[in-house]
Order: sequence, then structure tokens, then C-alpha cells
Amino acid sequence: RALGNEHPKTLASMNAMAVLYKRQGRFDAAEALYLETLEIKRRVLGPDNPATLVSLNNLGTLYATAGRPAAAEPYFVQTLAARRRVLGDNHPLTVSSLRNLAELYVLMRRYDEAAPLAVEHYERLAAARGVEHADTCKALEFLIGVHEAAGQPDLAAQWRAKLPTSQPTE
Repeated sequence: RALGNEHPKTLASMNAMAVLYKRQGRFDAAEALYLETLEIKRRVLGPDNPATLVSLNNLGTLYATAGRPAAAEPYFVQTLAARRRVLGDNHPLTVSSLRNLAELYVLMRRYDEAAPLAVEHYERLAAARGVEHADTCKALEFLIGVHEAAGQPDLAAQWRAKLPTSQPTE
């Protein structure tokens, strides 16, 4: 009431409530708040504002968590495309979006679509953080898992050979 619906602190509070509802399994309540927040951010900040893109991604995450991958897909696709355009291919949020969409495609058993995203995710992390960084190693393990799930043991083995022999660094 004091700040109004369009104030950044109000929007942050709405998002925090939606996160809480999602964690509680109250997906309908979370969805309503995420949609309202997204609509306000699109109107006030614009569709390509990084804060708007966080809300777009949050909806995709909600739908994926709620077992509605088909509903999540357009939100993850839009988020990735906009982050590439606005933030660039190497921005950490863009790289995170690669992983989100790849994980969704694995969930949907669409391995041919997941694999190139997982490769790009790994390669961008390797370039930014090095091949021995813990996040890069996790990305490589995910990529190996994509190929294993797709029934491609030869490709999985090729990527497995890239795993560092030392302990990952933080």
C-alpha cells in the first residue's frame, strides 16, 4: 500500500512470496504472483530489462518444478534468447539459461535438443572459469549424463576423457 505495485521493493516482495509459495508446493499461488510481477515489470521496465527476464525465468522454473515442462519451455526459450541479445552469450545469467533449457529438454527426453545446449554451457564455463573449476566439472558431468541418457556411450566417453584428473577448484 505504501509504495504501490510498481515500486522495486514491492516487486521484490512479490517475487519473494512467489518463491516461498513454490517451495511450499503452492504452485497456483506462486504462478499468480509470478505472472503479476512479470506483467508489471514488462510494462514498467520493458520486456528486455534484466529484472523482467528474471521473472520470465522464474515462471519457467515454476512450471518445470510443478511437473509442467511443456508450459516451462516457452519461458526458458524466451529468457535464453533475450539474455543472449541483451546481456551477451558469455554473461553468467545467459550461461545459466543454457543449463535451464538443457535440463528441461532432458526432463522431456529431448536429448538431441539438450546436447548442444549442454555443450555450449560447458564450453562457456570452461572458457570463463577454467576446466578444473567445480562448476565447469559439474557442467561436464551433466553433458556426459545427457549423452548417456540418449544412448550415446561413445560420445559420453569422449566427454568423460575431458574430466580433470585433479580435484575441482572452487
